[in-house]
Amino acid sequence: MPGMVQMVDLFVAEQALPPPTGVLAALAENPELLVPVSRFKRRLLDRLKANAKDENRALAVFLALEGMRSLRLSDTDRLAPAEREAVLGFLAMLTAAPG
Repeated sequence: MPGMVQMVDLFVAEQALPPPTGVLAALAENPELLVPVSRFKRRLLDRLKANAKDENRALAVFLALEGMRSLRLSDTDRLAPAEREAVLGFLAMLTAAPG
């Protein structure tokens, strides 16, 4: 079961891949595709919170990563590499800290 550390690690690994193209177009053509994605994300968040010592920390990490994914997906990511690294470093610190 993925935890917060694994979520951050997965996000970092995703950055080496080309951004997904055509996803927004596919969703516009078939909005029903959002239903299973929404369900998956809800279950993932529920598991993260259930396994976290601090639910608010889990929620913050989840939202930060999902926000950065959304920026990349919509091609509106304007974070400088140093900014992205700073956020990822902070998230790594949050996930490693007790509590």
